[in-house]
Amino acid sequence: MDLKQHFKEQEGKLRLEALLKALLSGFAVGFIVGFVTAVLTWLFDVSMGLLLSIGLMLLVGALTTACLYLKIFKPSVIDKARRLDRLGLNERLITMVEYQNDDSYMAKVQREDAKQQLEKIKSKDIRIKIAPKFIIWASITFAFCISACIINLLAVLDLLPTGSEFIESLTPEEPDIFLSVVYDVEEGGYIEGETDQLILKGTDTTPVLAVADDGYIFLEWSDGLTDPYRFDKSIVEELEIIAVFEPAEDEEGEGDGDEDGDPSEEEGDESQESGDGEPSDEEADSDETQEPEASEEAKYAEQNQVINGNTFYGEVKDEYVERLREYLEEHRGELSEEEIAIIESYIGIV
Repeated sequence: MDLKQHFKEQEGKLRLEALLKALLSGFAVGFIVGFVTAVLTWLFDVSMGLLLSIGLMLLVGALTTACLYLKIFKPSVIDKARRLDRLGLNERLITMVEYQNDDSYMAKVQREDAKQQLEKIKSKDIRIKIAPKFIIWASITFAFCISACIINLLAVLDLLPTGSEFIESLTPEEPDIFLSVVYDVEEGGYIEGETDQLILKGTDTTPVLAVADDGYIFLEWSDGLTDPYRFDKSIVEELEIIAVFEPAEDEEGEGDGDEDGDPSEEEGDESQESGDGEPSDEEADSDETQEPEASEEAKYAEQNQVINGNTFYGEVKDEYVERLREYLEEHRGELSEEEIAIIESYIGIV
């Protein structure tokens, strides 16, 4: 026996009631998805995040509503009978459904009575009833979703900070750290440039130049650097660097002679006076052989080995001068007039 035809007039309201329950439950899930998407796109500065949030909310809400209606809320014949019995039919309809396949006389009489009573119930007599939990659940999720979408929209319009900007505002900025760098000498020279510098951590110092006094030569810096011109990069700790100088030794043969003069010089003078004023061939050959030897001695004299104790200054002078000129041309726009003057002065010295 097909009982569906007996509930045709009343099932419209019952299906609408079931659909409303499915809509409230389904879109509550959609609102949650929209809220989460709006928050994530705001935090990570996703372009078109607002449209993505709304789109996912509608899609998930519609799909969830359809699934809930078909699987849970769509009223069956028994559901309809129970719902209509609450309108004063005293379980006539649920009894009729339970004994729909019973062909006994009493079952037929009961079904006829149930049909007559059902005809008295009109669609207008059925009130749609939605449990408060459905409304509360949907309202809360909707409020969260719409709030997140509004924040996302205001961030797009630059009326509110983006998520990354908001997080950065909560993170305290590290204070600037300044470090002291001191260039000093003990004796034998002086420093051209700023000797006591206060440097922001991670930045570079300004250039300085170690200049020797008369009678002294530059040996090295206390940290082992042998170039008198220097500047230090990426300072991460406080430094105190000493320029080390040493006395220049006199060349052999120099010094104070005897008051009466050098006898060898007198003899030389006498030989020149007695001669014709021109050196003999033997003397000329002797002079030619002695001149390179004297030059070689001067080349490797200790006072000329100013780089590392083993390197003749003249052999690397041009290289250092060229490196300084290249640095000056490359960084001229970044250097102060004082620093440029120091470098040019050093080039002139060498």
